[in-house]
Amino acid sequence: AALTLADQGFPVHLVERTDALGGNLRHLERLASWEQGKVVWHDPHALLQEMVAQVEAHPLIDVHLESEYLSSEGFAGNFTSRLRVPEGEREIRHGATIVATGGVEYRGPEYGYGSDPRILTQQEFEARLSEGEPPQSVAMILCIGPAERYCSRICCTTAIKNVLALKKANPEAQVTVIYNDIRTYAFRERLYDEARRQGVVFIHYEFDRKPEVTTGERLQVRVWEPSLEQEVVLEPELLVLSMPVVPPEGVDALATRLKVPLDLDGFFLEAHVKLRPVDFSTDGVFLAGMAHYPKFLDETIVQAQAAAARALTIVSKDVLEVGGIVAQVDAEKCVGCLTCVRICPFHVPQIRADFSGVGGIVGAAYIEPAQCHGCGVCVAECPAKAIQLVHYRQEQIEAQIEALESEFRPVAAV
Repeated sequence: AALTLADQGFPVHLVERTDALGGNLRHLERLASWEQGKVVWHDPHALLQEMVAQVEAHPLIDVHLESEYLSSEGFAGNFTSRLRVPEGEREIRHGATIVATGGVEYRGPEYGYGSDPRILTQQEFEARLSEGEPPQSVAMILCIGPAERYCSRICCTTAIKNVLALKKANPEAQVTVIYNDIRTYAFRERLYDEARRQGVVFIHYEFDRKPEVTTGERLQVRVWEPSLEQEVVLEPELLVLSMPVVPPEGVDALATRLKVPLDLDGFFLEAHVKLRPVDFSTDGVFLAGMAHYPKFLDETIVQAQAAAARALTIVSKDVLEVGGIVAQVDAEKCVGCLTCVRICPFHVPQIRADFSGVGGIVGAAYIEPAQCHGCGVCVAECPAKAIQLVHYRQEQIEAQIEALESEFRPVAAV
């Protein structure tokens, strides 16, 4: 997203909480695709190094490492944000915000994770395959922890990718995948077919009869095989858990600062799944990548480019036009009750100390016209009737009603 914007001549502030760019791509050792009837392997580090080099060398991209977003004021086209950087705090002005906070691999205690070094996550197993001798036998369990509530989308394909990588390194390895459901969607289904052709065994389980893991001198996994109607006991060298992607730490606080919503699983929620898939309900703020939901690298890149294109509709203009239907506050009638502040679905109204309310009290509501969506909720809820909707003022509505009544008022016959 930063490169897309900068390549079109717009300055970009890239805020990264860690000490290096790259996100989850830094933890991937290989990528797999199906091309011309066979598995083709790609090096993600080559792509990462190329993109990082382009970002660091671009004169219009200002990279802030080990930095954190603190707050923001203003509206679309005119934001002022505060950052915490290693040198202290810094204030920047910008026209749009793209949220790309990514996701992290879940590391919960299910199936004994953390209690035995032979129990790994897919991310750890992928790194181990690149470092040492491949194991002779592996069992994998899919759909763990939060993945019992929602599908993390990439876990199944990641497991199949690592299975094929193991089979490439050690064709004689025995691999058993224990799954509740498998979704290797689109052309990735061919990777699943290839895993079956290479002798990988798949065993289905239900959540009310989960696999049982015991540790000791030998690692043991017990799972009920529904086709055989009997319990199968496995003694793999390693147990690999397909942990789902979850939102990173601090997402709740960031959503509050940006005044944007989260879904029930903790990921950022777009304004409309089809009509505004990279927009928030807050104008001028967009989202991309795993901040939205777990997705593959190609999907992340496409969504980042889409978010950049949406941001360009704001930053490329010298003047922004807003709708004529906006709410206005009569400060002399405002009692500072905060009703509009609490009720507004877009978090636009604010109490400003430089305004005086009814009776000269310090503080009255203010609604920024550039942010107002003209929904009229605050107008209907204001107990002091201090808010009016432009073009739909109280006297205008009353005049329309009176005219309508007079037009249809019955005339007595003489």
